Amino acid sequence: MYFSKKLGYEIGYMSSYEKLAFEIIDNDPIVDSYIPQPFSIEYNYKGTQRTYTPDILIYYKDGKKVIVEVKPKLLLEKPINKAKFEALGNFCRQKNFDFEIWDEDILKAKAELFLVGGNSGEGITGI
Repeated sequence: MYFSKKLGYEIGYMSSYEKLAFEIIDNDPIVDSYIPQPFSIEYNYKGTQRTYTPDILIYYKDGKKVIVEVKPKLLLEKPINKAKFEALGNFCRQKNFDFEIWDEDILKAKAELFLVGGNSGEGITGI
């Protein structure tokens, strides 16, 4: 469990990458709030209807809403993930949300910006 300063309560995470993303978001001054695993959408993969839950919905102070999927680069090109991202991209366009994928490089860069004296993203190498 991770205690979120912005949310004021503990949240679960599925990987060390997600935990780091929560730490980054909590320390980003332009983020108003966020919701972990905010909703589920349906998508089709190899003729089968499936359900996908993105990692984070971020609400920025300027009103921008961004869906973030935290995923190591090693997994980005898997066909099932491409199907999820395509469905989520379509959903985001309909809802006027932005969609970002935070891989280990993005997490490390954001950690260096927002996490002083703590985890700077060092040791993030991929899975």
